[in-house]
Amino acid sequence: MKTGIDLVIKERKHQIEDLNHTSEKDDKLVNSQLLYLAQYCIFSNNEYLPKDNTWHKDYISQLHNKTRIEQLTISAALIIAEIDRRLRLEEDK
Repeated sequence: MKTGIDLVIKERKHQIEDLNHTSEKDDKLVNSQLLYLAQYCIFSNNEYLPKDNTWHKDYISQLHNKTRIEQLTISAALIIAEIDRRLRLEEDK
């Protein structure tokens, strides 16, 4: 049986390798966009979408077709992306 962490690792790998959401792209998202999208995955409420609307509408609409576990997995992977982004910032200091 897969665990939650297995699913999150697989999703983050998918985000990087298949969707091209690389660390270089994540580093440009300095207004908490990753966290807004993670919140959106959890709550499915438009008030949590990034204020600068950098996320493509197709990506957002696809979230509605995901199971609850898939939505939570995507959210967790996005939070990890934000943690990694902030860790890179600390390394640069």
